[in-house]
Amino acid sequence: MAVNWVPSADQERFMEEIGITWELVEAPISAFDLVLSRHNKARPVEPKLPDVVAGLREDMDAGYPIPRIITYRSPTGYAIADGNQRIYAFEERIADGIEQPNAVIGMYLMTGEDRVARDYATLFANCRHGGRNPTEEKILLAMRAVKEMGETVKRASRLAGISESTLRDRLVAEEEYKKLCRAGHKATADVLKPAVLVQLRKVNQNDHAREALAGIAAQHNLPAVAVSELAARVKKAGSDRDRLKILADERERLIGIANGRTTKTRTTSKVPTRGYRDRILRLSGALLHFLNSGRGGEAFRSLDDFGVSVSDRKATANQLKELLRILSCITKKE
Repeated sequence: MAVNWVPSADQERFMEEIGITWELVEAPISAFDLVLSRHNKARPVEPKLPDVVAGLREDMDAGYPIPRIITYRSPTGYAIADGNQRIYAFEERIADGIEQPNAVIGMYLMTGEDRVARDYATLFANCRHGGRNPTEEKILLAMRAVKEMGETVKRASRLAGISESTLRDRLVAEEEYKKLCRAGHKATADVLKPAVLVQLRKVNQNDHAREALAGIAAQHNLPAVAVSELAARVKKAGSDRDRLKILADERERLIGIANGRTTKTRTTSKVPTRGYRDRILRLSGALLHFLNSGRGGEAFRSLDDFGVSVSDRKATANQLKELLRILSCITKKE
């Protein structure tokens, strides 16, 4: 059974949005420059996504409609702007003898010489309907569009399928990272997650205070929420001396906690061990920390952020609702 290549209204809307014209073309895989196709701007981390390819292979073998890929002409053959995962799956079918080597591939061939529009298609097509870029890759692609192509934050975030605030925060985090590196604190900067780095901007009155805050966050692995609260306290201080004192006191407090102290003198806690209490505090604290900063230093905002599949959404939602119901029943008794 040949692959059922079909037009895609979603792809056509996307190309119209960025000003691309096209024609419908078919060609065998030998007409493509696959090396150029797989080392372009579309996926900066890893060109092949095995799980996506496996799903596409199943769809092809079952005869389901497969959207046409998007290509452009290069001196060495057709280059793929959107569709590399589909072609990986198509190659597997040829290798397994299901597809003939000269079988044709359905594609949208971009016309015209607008290189900028072509670069946009290569960057953003996967974010909209291609290999389901992880959020981190979408952010990196949007950042490249802003820094290398002069795109606005508003349009780059929309094309990449992320929020404006997410993109703005990552651009700020990158600036803060560079500031720390220029000040000789690269080791500290490398440890901090973007969600923590972005909080450093709040301490913009004093470079030494900002660098001290970064050092505390790195040394004690503070979550973004804790860094935000500490940064707010430092920002409100009336002088540089007060800001540095707040940070010095906080560093001493955290060192004391790490060493099992709550004051400057070592004490032994007389609170008896309670198994259920200790366990619920430990587990709830870990869950809260995970929900607030487990997504690359950012909070989870929807089931999509957890990578929950369509088939699992209902079961997952029901399980979370049951957890909330139990916690609600417990706290109502207090």
